Amino acid sequence: MDGESINKSKFQIRNSKFQAKGFGIFFETPMAYTMSTLLIAITLAGIVSITAYYNKWLDAGGACVAAVMGAIVWMAGGWGTAMPMLLFFISGSLFSKLQKNRMSAASEKQSNPRDFIQVLCNGGIAVFCLLLWMIEKKNEWLVGYFLSLSVSTADTWSSELGMKWGGKVVDIIGLRPLPTGISGGISWQGSGFGLVGSLLIGMVGFWLFKLTIFQSIAIIAGGFTGMLLDSTLGSTLQARYRLNNGEMSEFVKHNENGRLEKGFAWMTNDLVNLLSNFIITAIGVTLLMMV
Repeated sequence: MDGESINKSKFQIRNSKFQAKGFGIFFETPMAYTMSTLLIAITLAGIVSITAYYNKWLDAGGACVAAVMGAIVWMAGGWGTAMPMLLFFISGSLFSKLQKNRMSAASEKQSNPRDFIQVLCNGGIAVFCLLLWMIEKKNEWLVGYFLSLSVSTADTWSSELGMKWGGKVVDIIGLRPLPTGISGGISWQGSGFGLVGSLLIGMVGFWLFKLTIFQSIAIIAGGFTGMLLDSTLGSTLQARYRLNNGEMSEFVKHNENGRLEKGFAWMTNDLVNLLSNFIITAIGVTLLMMV
């Protein structure tokens, strides 16, 4: 065997390791659409949404939108696609309640029930990827679903757990000290929690579907990168207000006065979440289709 053949064989061996697939408990193609599947999807999504509303994780609008999105997720792949979404939603909802004893303006919004805008901004792109997977049956859209969830999970875990157990918080741009809970702020502890969240989603995707090692690594790396991008956009574009009492906040309540100190008034935390998720998911899916 000549040298060129040997080098080619070594490359193929290394490449095959990256292409090794997960356990694939569930099918790589969408489920068949039947009336019974639809009824099960509506029932389960309704139960989860009503439970979330009862526990004050979602308000009425958020629960309705979550029910529709949940039904689509179940219709796409049953438990295989539902479990990672439930993992993100339940963990994020439970972690947000860790802030219920914190009364600062920065953390007040996290402790309130999520509305339909927050539900759409955090899960809408993932569900859209599933819809495209159902229509086109391309594996890249399934990876996009997990990638989008990885971004949302990493951002939520870093924010909620970082506020509870994080240390010194600094602005990701300039590394200036920031109050805990302000978008754009990062801590080593919060970033670590975010990495664990993206790692969990990547491992779940590898376990549930026949995703390759390369795809799973992309999901993990993309989720962590999306978390950092979210903080960067939060620091540069998102609105920050200085309240009359001197406290920094991301919003001003009707009975308060404050001045815009940084960013754009229309750029909310929800839009930052949507934008960072879209950018990472779009880049990731595009690159996967080019490979």
